[in-house]
Amino acid sequence: MSAPPLFSRLILGAATRERQPTEQVIEVFREEAAHALKAVGIQGAFARIALAIPRGESTAPTTPYDELLDHGLMNGVRLGGVDVALDVAIPAIEDPDVLVGALAGLADRRGDVIDVEHAVVMIGTDFVILDGDAPLQLFYFMRRNRSLTHDEFIDTWRDQHTKIAQFTPGLSGYRQLHGNEELSLAAARSAGVERADVDGVALEWFSTIDAFISATSAPPEFLEQAKASEARFNDLERATGVLTRVHEQIPGVDS
Repeated sequence: MSAPPLFSRLILGAATRERQPTEQVIEVFREEAAHALKAVGIQGAFARIALAIPRGESTAPTTPYDELLDHGLMNGVRLGGVDVALDVAIPAIEDPDVLVGALAGLADRRGDVIDVEHAVVMIGTDFVILDGDAPLQLFYFMRRNRSLTHDEFIDTWRDQHTKIAQFTPGLSGYRQLHGNEELSLAAARSAGVERADVDGVALEWFSTIDAFISATSAPPEFLEQAKASEARFNDLERATGVLTRVHEQIPGVDS
């Protein structure tokens, strides 16, 4: 069996301005994805547009997912703050530097649609824990404990916490995106986005909302162990997450 492909990725997490029609937002991000892929110009590149799943997906008055939006995950981390995620990926054998200018001028072009002051950009290379894909994708933005260096954060997350996280119920796929501080800052400046303070992004895929719910309602002893492990490197008070539905994947211009 061949090893799963690795990618270097540029992640943009953004809130949209109030009262923006969904169709307009999708078209804006479709154009930005095409712009980024043209700027990258690498065989095998792709871009994904993912939209945050709103409350009320079920016809029931209250659903477990709505409760998570209201009260947060079992580790206290709140969901929300991001309406759309753009994931631009290139094969990891290529130089991730090419991603720095992929969204150049974004703030000037899209400031009327995207709240660029609260958007976040990160460039990193992924590390496969569980190879797989699914229609729903969780973007879990992590910021290191202030007592750790960035490299210490990555080492702990990759070498120790993985032993617990890979057994999370309901997962269809899981990759750790290990951030590059220098490239992320350069990409944020190029795009006109103020925030590039994310050390890593957990990319997790689920087949259904129920599968995601199962991951958040594991046995208490598992959740307590996972939270204690995560708290050693991730500042839970500054972490945020968003569950999205992948709207479309756009292949690179030369793919």
